[in-house]
Amino acid sequence: MKINSLTRKELYDHVWSKPISTLSKEFDLSDLELRKICKEYQIPLPFQGHWSKLKHSKPVKIIPLNEDYKGSDMIQYVPKVKSTKELVKKFKPVQTDVPLKLTNPLPEILEAEAKLKEYKFSNWNRMTQSSEVEQGVEDYGRVFEINY
Repeated sequence: MKINSLTRKELYDHVWSKPISTLSKEFDLSDLELRKICKEYQIPLPFQGHWSKLKHSKPVKIIPLNEDYKGSDMIQYVPKVKSTKELVKKFKPVQTDVPLKLTNPLPEILEAEAKLKEYKFSNWNRMTQSSEVEQGVEDYGRVFEINY
Protein backbone atom coordinates (compact mmCIF):
# COMPACT_ATOMS: atom_id res chain seq x y z
CA MET A 1 0.00 0.00 0.00
CA LYS A 2 1.45 3.32 -1.10
CA ILE A 3 1.32 6.29 1.30
CA ASN A 4 1.64 9.78 -0.17
CA SER A 5 2.53 12.86 1.83
CA LEU A 6 2.63 16.62 1.41
CA THR A 7 2.60 19.66 3.67
CA ARG A 8 -0.40 21.83 4.55
CA LYS A 9 1.08 24.70 2.54
CA GLU A 10 1.54 22.47 -0.54
CA LEU A 11 -2.06 21.24 -0.33
CA TYR A 12 -3.30 24.81 0.18
CA ASP A 13 -1.41 25.92 -2.95
CA HIS A 14 -2.87 23.00 -4.94
CA VAL A 15 -6.43 23.64 -3.72
CA TRP A 16 -6.29 27.30 -4.76
CA SER A 17 -4.64 26.59 -8.12
CA LYS A 18 -7.03 23.93 -9.49
CA PRO A 19 -10.60 22.74 -8.88
CA ILE A 20 -11.08 19.96 -6.32
CA SER A 21 -12.45 17.63 -9.01
CA THR A 22 -9.19 17.94 -10.96
CA LEU A 23 -6.99 17.58 -7.87
CA SER A 24 -8.84 14.52 -6.64
CA LYS A 25 -7.97 12.69 -9.86
CA GLU A 26 -4.32 13.71 -9.57
CA PHE A 27 -4.16 12.55 -5.93
CA ASP A 28 -6.21 9.37 -6.61
CA LEU A 29 -8.80 10.39 -4.01
CA SER A 30 -12.50 11.08 -4.21
CA ASP A 31 -13.69 14.71 -4.06
CA LEU A 32 -15.22 14.03 -0.66
CA GLU A 33 -12.04 12.49 0.75
CA LEU A 34 -9.99 15.49 -0.38
CA ARG A 35 -12.51 17.90 1.17
CA LYS A 36 -12.38 15.95 4.46
CA ILE A 37 -8.58 16.17 4.51
CA CYS A 38 -8.76 19.92 3.93
CA LYS A 39 -11.32 20.29 6.72
CA GLU A 40 -9.27 18.17 9.13
CA TYR A 41 -6.12 20.23 8.51
CA GLN A 42 -8.04 23.54 8.45
CA ILE A 43 -7.20 24.31 4.83
CA PRO A 44 -9.75 26.76 3.40
CA LEU A 45 -11.45 25.82 0.13
CA PRO A 46 -12.56 28.18 -2.65
CA PHE A 47 -16.21 29.19 -2.51
CA GLN A 48 -18.74 27.89 -5.00
CA GLY A 49 -18.37 29.73 -8.32
CA HIS A 50 -14.72 30.61 -7.68
CA TRP A 51 -13.44 28.98 -10.88
CA SER A 52 -16.27 30.46 -12.99
CA LYS A 53 -15.44 33.94 -11.72
CA LEU A 54 -11.76 33.44 -12.53
CA LYS A 55 -12.66 32.21 -16.00
CA HIS A 56 -14.65 35.40 -16.66
CA SER A 57 -12.05 37.71 -15.05
CA LYS A 58 -14.27 38.58 -12.08
CA PRO A 59 -12.80 39.44 -8.67
CA VAL A 60 -12.50 36.50 -6.26
CA LYS A 61 -11.81 36.29 -2.54
CA ILE A 62 -8.83 34.11 -1.59
CA ILE A 63 -8.84 32.98 2.03
CA PRO A 64 -5.33 32.84 3.56
CA LEU A 65 -4.03 29.68 5.22
CA ASN A 66 -4.54 29.69 8.99
CA GLU A 67 -1.06 29.83 10.56
CA ASP A 68 -2.42 29.20 14.09
CA TYR A 69 -3.06 25.54 13.31
CA LYS A 70 -1.80 23.38 16.22
CA GLY A 71 -1.75 19.98 14.47
CA SER A 72 0.84 18.30 12.28
CA ASP A 73 2.06 20.18 9.23
CA MET A 74 2.64 16.93 7.31
CA ILE A 75 -0.38 15.32 5.59
CA GLN A 76 -0.26 11.62 4.75
CA TYR A 77 -2.94 9.84 2.75
CA VAL A 78 -3.46 6.53 1.01
CA PRO A 79 -4.67 6.84 -2.60
CA LYS A 80 -7.76 4.84 -3.50
CA VAL A 81 -7.23 1.51 -5.18
CA LYS A 82 -8.24 1.57 -8.82
CA SER A 83 -11.08 -0.73 -9.74
CA THR A 84 -10.51 -3.68 -12.03
CA LYS A 85 -12.55 -1.92 -14.71
CA GLU A 86 -10.19 1.09 -14.67
CA LEU A 87 -7.12 -1.14 -14.79
CA VAL A 88 -8.47 -3.21 -17.68
CA LYS A 89 -8.98 -0.05 -19.76
CA LYS A 90 -5.19 0.53 -19.73
CA PHE A 91 -4.39 -2.83 -21.30
CA LYS A 92 -4.98 -3.76 -24.91
CA PRO A 93 -6.62 -7.14 -25.51
CA VAL A 94 -4.35 -9.95 -26.65
CA GLN A 95 -5.43 -11.65 -29.86
CA THR A 96 -5.35 -15.41 -29.44
CA ASP A 97 -6.41 -18.21 -31.76
CA VAL A 98 -8.00 -21.22 -30.11
CA PRO A 99 -8.05 -24.41 -32.19
CA LEU A 100 -11.38 -26.20 -32.67
CA LYS A 101 -9.84 -29.58 -31.81
CA LEU A 102 -7.61 -30.02 -28.76
CA THR A 103 -4.27 -31.64 -29.56
CA ASN A 104 -3.51 -33.09 -26.12
CA PRO A 105 -6.66 -32.96 -23.95
CA LEU A 106 -6.65 -33.89 -20.28
CA PRO A 107 -8.33 -37.17 -19.29
CA GLU A 108 -11.06 -35.19 -17.50
CA ILE A 109 -11.88 -33.41 -20.77
CA LEU A 110 -12.15 -36.70 -22.65
CA GLU A 111 -14.38 -38.12 -19.90
CA ALA A 112 -16.67 -35.06 -20.00
CA GLU A 113 -16.87 -35.30 -23.80
CA ALA A 114 -17.89 -38.97 -23.58
CA LYS A 115 -20.60 -38.15 -21.00
CA LEU A 116 -21.97 -35.34 -23.17
CA LYS A 117 -22.24 -37.68 -26.17
CA GLU A 118 -24.75 -39.71 -24.15
CA TYR A 119 -27.17 -36.78 -24.27
CA LYS A 120 -29.40 -35.63 -27.12
CA PHE A 121 -30.39 -32.03 -27.70
CA SER A 122 -33.96 -31.07 -28.55
CA ASN A 123 -35.04 -28.05 -30.59
CA TRP A 124 -35.38 -25.99 -27.37
CA ASN A 125 -31.79 -26.61 -26.23
CA ARG A 126 -32.93 -29.17 -23.68
CA MET A 127 -30.54 -31.96 -22.98
CA THR A 128 -32.25 -35.32 -22.58
CA GLN A 129 -30.59 -38.52 -21.55
CA SER A 130 -31.59 -41.71 -23.32
CA SER A 131 -33.13 -44.48 -21.15
CA GLU A 132 -30.38 -46.97 -22.08
CA VAL A 133 -27.88 -45.09 -19.89
CA GLU A 134 -27.73 -46.29 -16.31
CA GLN A 135 -29.75 -44.06 -14.05
CA GLY A 136 -28.39 -45.37 -10.75
CA VAL A 137 -31.96 -46.11 -9.55
CA GLU A 138 -33.68 -49.16 -11.03
CA ASP A 139 -37.29 -48.04 -10.70
CA TYR A 140 -36.53 -44.76 -12.43
CA GLY A 141 -38.10 -45.70 -15.74
CA ARG A 142 -38.54 -42.35 -17.45
CA VAL A 143 -36.02 -40.19 -19.25
CA PHE A 144 -35.03 -37.15 -17.22
CA GLU A 145 -34.49 -33.71 -18.64
CA ILE A 146 -31.96 -31.07 -17.73
CA ASN A 147 -33.02 -27.57 -18.61
CA TYR A 148 -30.51 -24.86 -19.26
